[in-house]
Amino acid sequence: MRMDRVARPLAVLGALVMAGSAYAQQSTTVESEAKSATQAQVAPRFTITEEQRAKISSLRDQFKLDTAQKKATLEVQQHKLVEMLRQPTVDKPAVLALNAKINALRTELSDARLNLMLAINDQFTPEQKEQMKRFRKGSFFKRHGRGGCGDCGGGRFGHRGPIGQDVKSSTVQKG
Repeated sequence: MRMDRVARPLAVLGALVMAGSAYAQQSTTVESEAKSATQAQVAPRFTITEEQRAKISSLRDQFKLDTAQKKATLEVQQHKLVEMLRQPTVDKPAVLALNAKINALRTELSDARLNLMLAINDQFTPEQKEQMKRFRKGSFFKRHGRGGCGDCGGGRFGHRGPIGQDVKSSTVQKG
């Protein structure tokens, strides 16, 4: 009799646990299938071949190796510039010369980034380029909307004023 009192609730509890996990597994599968079906309808997947993936990965790795020293130098130069500007007396010619070096490094890094983008773009077929073009065109307004960047807070041009008020072109004073 005592065993029956303990065994029956344990059996019921075990059945509930098993049913619950089976239900969770089934609902997860249904949700996954629904989500992937929705994604397939909304945006067709952009696929690349393994060769393209390997080449793009190689290009990115080479870019990181080629630009690592310049990025580190840029960071150090920027730190030096800030330190020079914090001095009680600022050596204007030295600051301007260092700023010119910083600008040259930024230009070199920007050119390297652009060359990487062009090299990656060369890896795609004309069909893939067209697919990317359509994808980019459709996704821009989904992220930014017609009124500007959604992350900027709105406003006429998608930006907020200094006190959180909308910036309007008619309120800008010239002079």
